[in-house]
Amino acid sequence: MSMGIATGGMRKWLSGLAIVVILCAQWLVVAPPSAYACSCMVPPPPQEAMAEATAVFSGQVTDVEISEGETVSSADPVRATFAVDQVWKGAVDDIVTVGTPLSSASCGVNFEEGKEYVVYAYGGADELTTNLCSRTAEMTPELEDLAALGAGTAPEAGTGGASDLANGMPAWMIYVLLALLAAGAAAAVIVLWRRGSNKNKVSS
Repeated sequence: MSMGIATGGMRKWLSGLAIVVILCAQWLVVAPPSAYACSCMVPPPPQEAMAEATAVFSGQVTDVEISEGETVSSADPVRATFAVDQVWKGAVDDIVTVGTPLSSASCGVNFEEGKEYVVYAYGGADELTTNLCSRTAEMTPELEDLAALGAGTAPEAGTGGASDLANGMPAWMIYVLLALLAAGAAAAVIVLWRRGSNKNKVSS
């Protein structure tokens, strides 16, 4: 008799435990991913934001490149290339690339090819980045930044192609490769000249 009561109690306990496990699993599935959402403070006014940024410019997105390989995180980088129209701060080329996280959940800006943006970029001149917490936004007539920033200047024409190739090669690497090619060409000329001199000596 006591064995039957114990068995019945054990079954009730296991049933209750199973219900708790199922409820927890459902909560994990349907709970909003608030812990992973981008959380930002209200950005400062345009002039103050420009003072904090490395570069501020407007331009049209000509290409959006996602890093190669399997995406494993919403923070994986995306590289958006811009044809720059106006510059308010920084030495910005006519073609410039800016990085941002892949997903808005990681505060990435969802740049769309063909659209124009006002970009507040941060970081080094060779590795500019931006995010949703900045004042970076699509250009619209209602965008207050245009009036607050005033007239911009033209970008540095003709230097963008040298600063960023399609594969993201930085300018310093391009210059090193050019120097190596020049050294190789000079060495080849010297070798050919010496061979020619040796032939002349033998023939004489």
